[in-house]
Amino acid sequence: MKTIEEIRSDIFQQIDDLKLESGINNKLKIDLDGKLAIITGQFHDQEQKRRILEIITAYPQMKVLCDAGVEMDMSESEADRCLKEQIMKTLGEGLRYYQNVRVLVSAGRVFLDGKVSQEKDRQIIFALIDQLSGVKSIINNLTYSRNFSRMSHS
Repeated sequence: MKTIEEIRSDIFQQIDDLKLESGINNKLKIDLDGKLAIITGQFHDQEQKRRILEIITAYPQMKVLCDAGVEMDMSESEADRCLKEQIMKTLGEGLRYYQNVRVLVSAGRVFLDGKVSQEKDRQIIFALIDQLSGVKSIINNLTYSRNFSRMSHS
């Protein structure tokens, strides 16, 4: 039976081989602390996650604590560029109101980020984009400031 140090050495060797083979990104950190493998950061894709977890869990002595996500594919195809142009044209009418809105499109997924003046604007932008052909989903991260006023009761 292998010692923990031999297991650690094997795991790191296999992960190094995987790095050479598939190019593990620098956003992933793997620490081996005794019998615990701690994985943080981001995997490049689901395949990378599967392969690394497979390497570590091949040793039943090892426990895994994984707090790493998988990077989203944000590549933009020609269809995504056309959809983004359509969105910007649709929002163009209210551009002075929506100048702080950023739009990303990937595989028909629309990501909205930035600030609007009120919740109503957030809803209007969502509705305008939602009606466009080619939109598969909308991730609406638009924010607005709330103005609170306290009313005193006499």
